[in-house]
Amino acid sequence: MRFKGEPLPPPAPAAMDVRAQFGLDHLFSMTAAALMPLAQSAITGGMIGLGVMGLFWLAEVHNPWKAGLAAAIIFTIGFWGIAMARWFSLTKLETWLGMDLNRDGFTGEPPVVKVEITERHDKQSSSTKFVELPATEEQLKALAQGLMRGAAMSERQWAGTHKPFSSTEFRALRAVMIKRALIEAASEKDNRTGFVLTEAGRAVMEELAACR
Repeated sequence: MRFKGEPLPPPAPAAMDVRAQFGLDHLFSMTAAALMPLAQSAITGGMIGLGVMGLFWLAEVHNPWKAGLAAAIIFTIGFWGIAMARWFSLTKLETWLGMDLNRDGFTGEPPVVKVEITERHDKQSSSTKFVELPATEEQLKALAQGLMRGAAMSERQWAGTHKPFSSTEFRALRAVMIKRALIEAASEKDNRTGFVLTEAGRAVMEELAACR
C-alpha cells in the first residue's frame, strides 16, 4: 500500500517524552530483531576472547592475542546465529501453538503495513520515505475513518473488547506514529491531554480512510 502525505516534521520534545514513557520504540524494529542480539553476542564473545587470550598468555603461547581474537569472533557469530534462530523459530512456534509467546501483541509474525510518504521540500524538490505501521490494513482503515470523523486518538477509544486493537497493539502503533511524527501530544505542557494528528499524519489517514 502506498500513500502520499505532507512533509514529516521532526518529533516534538513532548512526543519524545511520551515515547520514552511507554518504552515501545523498539517494537517491530531492526534493533529488537538483530542489533540488540548482535551487541549482546559481541560482549559475550569479547569476554570469552579475553579469557582465552589470558590462558594462552599464562601458557606462554606465541601471539596469544590471535587466539583471543579468533575465539571472540567465533563465539560472537555463534551466539548471534543462535539468537537469530530463536527469534525466527519463536514466531513459527507461535503460529503453530496459536499463542503470543514473546508478548508482542501478535501471534506469529506481526502484521505491518508499509506507507510511502512524499516530503515536499519546496516547489521543485521532494523526497520519499517509507513508514512501517504495525497493524493490519483493516485496523488502520478503521482507525483512519474514525479519526476523520473526529474520534480521539486514545487507547480507551480504540483498544479493548469489540474494538479494532488490543491495548498492546494500540500502544505499539501509537509509539511508531509518535516516532514518525504522524501524531503529537495535544499539549506540549501536559502529555496526558492526548494526541492529535500532524499534517503528515492527517494526509496519511485521509488516504487510508478513502482506501477500498
